[in-house]
Amino acid sequence: GLQIGAFSSLEVRSTLYTSKEVSRKIPYERPYPGPPGLVLALTGLSLDWALPHLAASASDIYSASFTANLLSRQPYYSGRLSWLAIPPEDKDFQYGTVRAKSIGEDRPAIMVIRLVQFQRKFASPPKVILWLSEVELGQCIRISAERIYTYGFSVRFETNDPAKTVNDAMVSWVAYPTDKPGIFSGTASTETRRPTTSPQLYNTGYIRFPEGVFKEAPRVMVGLNYLDLGSKQHSRISVQSSNVSIFGMTWEADAWRDTVVSGAGISYLAF
Repeated sequence: GLQIGAFSSLEVRSTLYTSKEVSRKIPYERPYPGPPGLVLALTGLSLDWALPHLAASASDIYSASFTANLLSRQPYYSGRLSWLAIPPEDKDFQYGTVRAKSIGEDRPAIMVIRLVQFQRKFASPPKVILWLSEVELGQCIRISAERIYTYGFSVRFETNDPAKTVNDAMVSWVAYPTDKPGIFSGTASTETRRPTTSPQLYNTGYIRFPEGVFKEAPRVMVGLNYLDLGSKQHSRISVQSSNVSIFGMTWEADAWRDTVVSGAGISYLAF
């Protein structure tokens, strides 16, 4: 079945030894008959304000393990990702990635829309979850899925500052049938709790699961889908879930030191 996990650059090196790339081989709890599908999401970062870029990627994907990579164009302090492995024989889940900008494209825009076509049509419009797997900050970045049909959907990349444009970003997505039992997904954001004009370092909220979906505490994959950090300080954020039960879970989006968190949001998949 589905498996999830996490990887942090701090497992390999400390923030004192900055580098552009940190990688580690990650074994699955249970090997698959063949290489699984892998979906990655950024869950934490600590980047220099001058070039705040970070990308999560997977390589050497085999039936028993894969290599998780956290890459940047400049040496960075730390990064963290979560991962979801989808069995190679699974027919319910579809997944992929979408980039905000095409190769060579450099036209300014506060909103970019990319179309995604499913490899197989769903019987009815599916549930679609999006996570940021690569970011180039310096402005607010927000991703959302819209116009979800049986054959595909649209990804909206946007920034809320008219003076700035959507820089490069990559989205990882997962789609599954809405009637699939034992699974629940959604989003949460600081925006439902406070305005962006009142930044704070520590942000938390509670998500209720529908009654009867889970018989035991589910496993949860969490990742970023929205970030609005001050551009004059280092970019720092860490998101996670805690207190997971059959009834719901707590989510947290925290920063430290002088980072300004105007807003942050997560997408989650519980199963």
